[in-house]
Amino acid sequence: MAGQTPLRATLEPATDIERAFEADFPWRVGGSRPSFSVVFDDLSSIEGWFRLRLDFSSDDPRRTAPILRTMHPIGGTSRALQIGGAGAGAGHGGKIDAGAGHGGKVDKVFHILHGTTSIAIDIPLTANGFLIDNVTLTPISQIEAAARMTAKIAGSLRSEPEARSTLVNRTLGTAKRGGVGALRDQLVADYEGLQRRQAGPLTISYDAWVKWHDTLDESDEKAVSDLVARFDDPPVISVVMPTYNTELKWLRRAIDSVREQWYPHWELCIADDASTDPAVAALLAEYQELDSRIRVEIRPANGHISAASNTALDIATGDYVALLDHDDELRPHALALVANAIVRNRDLDIVYSDEDKISTSGKRSDPHFKPRFNYDLLLGQNYLSHLTVIRRSIIDAAGGFRLGFEGSQDFDL
Repeated sequence: MAGQTPLRATLEPATDIERAFEADFPWRVGGSRPSFSVVFDDLSSIEGWFRLRLDFSSDDPRRTAPILRTMHPIGGTSRALQIGGAGAGAGHGGKIDAGAGHGGKVDKVFHILHGTTSIAIDIPLTANGFLIDNVTLTPISQIEAAARMTAKIAGSLRSEPEARSTLVNRTLGTAKRGGVGALRDQLVADYEGLQRRQAGPLTISYDAWVKWHDTLDESDEKAVSDLVARFDDPPVISVVMPTYNTELKWLRRAIDSVREQWYPHWELCIADDASTDPAVAALLAEYQELDSRIRVEIRPANGHISAASNTALDIATGDYVALLDHDDELRPHALALVANAIVRNRDLDIVYSDEDKISTSGKRSDPHFKPRFNYDLLLGQNYLSHLTVIRRSIIDAAGGFRLGFEGSQDFDL
């Protein structure tokens, strides 16, 4: 495909993009998901290696870059695919930095899978006003793609002879052990790593992160509902919640966050530990009447959180148990994502998620982005915390929550 005519593209605002009518930056961000569609005549028939070039500049003095995505139908739905990376775009979901900074040019090599339906360019939220222009997509051969990636990597190491020597030795070893396929994967991975390093560090507020990565709308709800509808034997998740003299507005928010789940196969098992405030029992009775999936047990005497948690376990019937405090809130897609993980791997015993804090005014802060399972870390601290979902049979095998470990009962379990 080397030497073919560039496919000049038309840019069309897709979501949250507004005209600014300014000479330098004719576009501006108008919402939480600013994105352009890159329109070609017939992208679905295109497959192979391509060189993308475009001009991008913004009023943000930091080194921010647009994000490039391809959309490919998988199982009847569109999905963002990683462009490049190990395996040259072989089916891993995600996004990758296009590699331009403030007032810079994008010149990037990447791979398009057969059946790709569209290319999108997501604009960083840190850029209020911006200009994006001169978008071209040129088909290139695999050899040219390899040459361009190699030249970029070699050029970046021109002043670092030691690093260049290390790279050469590693490349020779990769080729010897894994052949051409492994060599290609390493080349693409090194190239993508270089692109990210050249883009430079970017610090944004957590509010901006939430808007960009965790703002849900009706299309997200439909996508999750369609996914859940395809589950074979969806697991029932018992949400276990001990309560004691909880302030009513926070208890309502906790319960409502379970009732608002996009995953319907749950039961909420609440054990009240003999609250002295009669309004707590009245509120629990109200919700039990409102939703048949809510089960309530009022303990006759206060036994503290381990005993109350065991009481909630006694009325749970699901195969998996989710641990939720009486003032926690779940995101609406939380249980659906847990169930999806279980359906994809029926051997899973424990599923855990990231978490953050939420203020009385609803502001989210202090995110805890957790690593893959790390046994050594778990020996030192309960980094799993919430949300943690555990197979019921292994909770039973452990004997439930041990009395005397109140305050660290989840860690002990």
